[in-house]
Amino acid sequence: MGRKMGVSILAAMFIGFACFAFSQGSGVGNGKASGTDFTVSKFAVGTGVENRELKGETQSFPAETETVYCFLDAKDIAADIQVVFVWFHNEKEANRTTLNLKQGSRWRTWAAKGVAGRKGDWKVELQYTNGAVVNSLPFKVD
Repeated sequence: MGRKMGVSILAAMFIGFACFAFSQGSGVGNGKASGTDFTVSKFAVGTGVENRELKGETQSFPAETETVYCFLDAKDIAADIQVVFVWFHNEKEANRTTLNLKQGSRWRTWAAKGVAGRKGDWKVELQYTNGAVVNSLPFKVD
């Protein structure tokens, strides 16, 4: 085997390993978000927030619901970072809210969206400011 062939094989192995490592840290759902930025401990929707805790957690809201709250409990935040809550109604973007997470062991925050009378399929995504999706949660307004 020639030197160029050996270098090519090593390069291919490195690229394969890098792709595997990236895929292990970038899954959607609860868990570590994009490597080491922060851990999503809870990402849920409900009818309110009291004492920094989500109330009325559900994924189905009656049509008379005025506001839906999306709650994030983040842990092990490596550095100050901004995240974006992006709301979709029937697959069209309806709103976005950018919020800060501060470096530390835990940060709880939430965004709210008025949904009164807007029946249909909804989704809220937690994204990095570059648009990469950290987590996604569908819900309904009936």
